[in-house]
Amino acid sequence: MYSLYRTEPKARMIAIIPHTFSADNAESIQSIGLDTLVVKASSVLDITEIWHLIPTTVNKLVYFSTEIMFQKNVDHYFAYVAHTSLKNSKDMVGLQVLERRQNFTLLSETFPMADQEVHWFHGPMKPWTVHHYRGVDWQNYYNPLPFYHWRQLHDELALEKGETPQWINQDRRRLVCGSNTDMMAPKILDQFSVLLSTYNPERIQHLQLLIQHLLTSTQIHKVFVTWHNPHLDVPDALLQMGERVTILKQSYDSLNNRFNPANAIETEAVYIMDDDILMDIQDIEFTFEVWRLNKDSIVGHFPRLHGYNPETHKGSYIIPNDGEAYSMILTKSMFTRTDYLFAYTCLLDKQLHYDIDERTNCEDIAFNLMVSGMTAAKSIAVIPAKPVIDYGGDKGISISGHHMQERRECVERFITEYWDTVDPLIISHSAVVRRVGPIIQKGKWDNMQADISSLV
Repeated sequence: MYSLYRTEPKARMIAIIPHTFSADNAESIQSIGLDTLVVKASSVLDITEIWHLIPTTVNKLVYFSTEIMFQKNVDHYFAYVAHTSLKNSKDMVGLQVLERRQNFTLLSETFPMADQEVHWFHGPMKPWTVHHYRGVDWQNYYNPLPFYHWRQLHDELALEKGETPQWINQDRRRLVCGSNTDMMAPKILDQFSVLLSTYNPERIQHLQLLIQHLLTSTQIHKVFVTWHNPHLDVPDALLQMGERVTILKQSYDSLNNRFNPANAIETEAVYIMDDDILMDIQDIEFTFEVWRLNKDSIVGHFPRLHGYNPETHKGSYIIPNDGEAYSMILTKSMFTRTDYLFAYTCLLDKQLHYDIDERTNCEDIAFNLMVSGMTAAKSIAVIPAKPVIDYGGDKGISISGHHMQERRECVERFITEYWDTVDPLIISHSAVVRRVGPIIQKGKWDNMQADISSLV
């Protein structure tokens, strides 16, 4: 309804609302210039019943469902023949031109909508339910650009009503997502991009070595360095590393920036890593191979385990021991779909991004919740064949004494507030390792009883 109001129609706007609608919601509708008609309906109102509610002075109207979003002024719809309609494959009517007649006849004539005049969210996935759709068929209904247009309107209305937080990074979504429109371009499938996050000045001198190490892989298409520190100049040496290296300089330091989508990313997969992690190239490439078999999942090397009680809204967050269960993968080293970057940045509730900026923590928890919430896919841990070297053991955000407590609080707040107390994360008990040959030793029949005892 707000989208209709923004197009400034000349016609009178009427919202038909059920009697169960709260007074605050009704007042909110009236505040943007719509009249309201209250009906005592226990089910969806039939189109043929509308004339019993509309004043007799109204002879023609354009009816639309609450799943319609307007992009442009549609006053010209009144010029269409009565009962022309917008229908989906199941003959459900989303928008229809109606005219008062003595004998009501519903015609089957339909008309094409002009490009981007309206969006009809009639599928099972809506822009407001993307993050908790939980369906393996999610790609059949995922429509990122119209969903983003809805989110833009939602943000705008919340801002007008004073219901959105004000903080220095509040324009991030608009600045990043508005320029990210090349969603339909074919993606490179046999290579992946690297999103490498860096901030600390003392690590910059080692960054070139790390990038050179990564570029030895022919499966890496490009390396994108997310330059989180706006007060730190990019060294010339990094700027001159060639066309396979791109610096993404940020105007504000935010952990959310590690998931910024960019048109320059041409691959289906992206490997997200921190600047303090060093891995063997073959282990990285093997993890990419595992991801290609599980493309909906987050696949990586640092598993974590959470818990959540929907009745008490209490949660837990721990680092599992080897062989123990896990439910999420840290962004220190993980593969994921490039498409998820847009979903995280452009479709999630802005308040969630604000929470993460305020805490300087928990962006990876939110990302894991979103991915499993969209796809019903569990995270997958891969055990590298060679040691992973972590240079960040002495410094960094995760060393804070309150870090684990904040992580637990994030689990509690995020699932309670943004996932409506429905925990989408899936517990996993298995991990993937590169194939190794079995250890075989010669046995003697007389020793079988002892051998069996040694296996117990």
